[in-house]
Amino acid sequence: MAALGWCHNCNVPVLDAGECGICGAKSEVIRSHEVKPIFDIEKRKIKDLLKGQGLSEELIPKNLSFRDIQGYILIDGIKPLRLGFSPEKKMWYIEPTKAYEGAKMMTMGSELEMVIKANEHILKEKEDEALAFLSEVVETHSNLPLAVAFSGGKDSAVALALTRKLKKNFDVIFLDTTIELPETVEYTVKLAELWNLNLISVKPDHEFIDLCKLIGPPSRFMKWCCKTQKFSQMNKLIHEKYSEGVIMVRGVRAAESGKRESYRRLGKMKWTPNEVIANPILKWASLDTWLYIFWKRIPYNKAYEYGFSRIGCWACPAKSLKDFSILEDSHPELISKLYAILDNFAIKRNISSKWSHSGAWRYRKSQVSKMSVCASRPCSTSKDFVFSIDNPSVIKNVVEFFKIFGPVKKRGVMSIINGKDVELSAVGKSIRILFKNRDNEDKILRYLERALNCIGCGACQAVCDKGAIKQINGKRIIDESLCIGCQKCLTFTCIALRYGSNRLSVALSSAC
Repeated sequence: MAALGWCHNCNVPVLDAGECGICGAKSEVIRSHEVKPIFDIEKRKIKDLLKGQGLSEELIPKNLSFRDIQGYILIDGIKPLRLGFSPEKKMWYIEPTKAYEGAKMMTMGSELEMVIKANEHILKEKEDEALAFLSEVVETHSNLPLAVAFSGGKDSAVALALTRKLKKNFDVIFLDTTIELPETVEYTVKLAELWNLNLISVKPDHEFIDLCKLIGPPSRFMKWCCKTQKFSQMNKLIHEKYSEGVIMVRGVRAAESGKRESYRRLGKMKWTPNEVIANPILKWASLDTWLYIFWKRIPYNKAYEYGFSRIGCWACPAKSLKDFSILEDSHPELISKLYAILDNFAIKRNISSKWSHSGAWRYRKSQVSKMSVCASRPCSTSKDFVFSIDNPSVIKNVVEFFKIFGPVKKRGVMSIINGKDVELSAVGKSIRILFKNRDNEDKILRYLERALNCIGCGACQAVCDKGAIKQINGKRIIDESLCIGCQKCLTFTCIALRYGSNRLSVALSSAC
């Protein structure tokens, strides 16, 4: 946890609990994690809560005050109040701390110019170190193009600003997941115009809401949306535009989550192996980022002014109920859209309406109902199995999927794939499969289930580092000119199989 200090002489926070850049005094250590400034909209909410509870509104100054991740409000180096949220009542509240009585008539707040001046020498050190890191990465991988992954959040804005100091020509990639806040989309476009950026905006093949209707809403246990709305599209772009690889600068910070604490400053991701990922501000704290933005006058996403600590997909199940409460106040039309999807899902499954509005949907676990597709042997001595499927489009889908085992050849109206592990032929409403290697039988049958249940979500594009898996008109297509038959795609957890309901499963039987 990065330390934070307070200079009582100048009444300002001091990053890293170091010396004040104004008076030179050693700051007092403040026990607060992930501190952010309180903007006017959030300030008004806090004042309303104070007034409603008979507490002094004057405690919140006109000047700058701060809030940490636990809700403690930091003013003049003390924490007189804590802003909280009751999940049961779905209500915000504010409570005085031990420091309240001594502070309620004497808070001044911090002046922004003084805060910046007190921390400028620390920010300069952080900037120089981050630029040195980026410079080394670019020099080491000089054969690769440079790009910035831009989310529209404060951290990626700082990563972008740092990259602009180092290089003039690079791409800025914005993944529009279809559940971005309207402020985020508007901010991204305006910043690209202001800074003359080479902005590449990428959208997934399906709207998030449409996929929710097909396979149900995501949850913390079933975050299919990251694969369908993010990773697959980024991987597709990288294969098409950066086939030899790319340096991707990201605004990731370790303090954002427990998972990100394990991230490396330079590395690769499983789902986008062609990226060399550089995280120049990995060890920065939230207030480092905010003060750098104020110091360099970097435009920021106005959605932060509602009180969000982080900006991201507005329907993300990883968000807290506090975030959804802020969303309900700031964007009622979006929360209504989400509740409509959740309520419809609950009705179909006879789930209480409280499930949607209490936030319980965020902990949904997969409940898959299966319907068997039986296979029969043409005769008792035959080693092959025949599947009868009424839907011709599903037959085509199976043939398309099985291209990873070998090329498709035509014999009249029959499609034939003759691979080393399996032989498949399809004609009319029938598919015949002959297992050449019985050790791989189960693996091939599970792959057949993927073909039978595919919803064309596009997530599996992310696992193919050759770019052979494509989405065309909502269908999964294998590009035979790119597929090398590595079968890596068999290791990918299929979205439709894991999360979809009414799933078709394969049963081998001589008496179907």
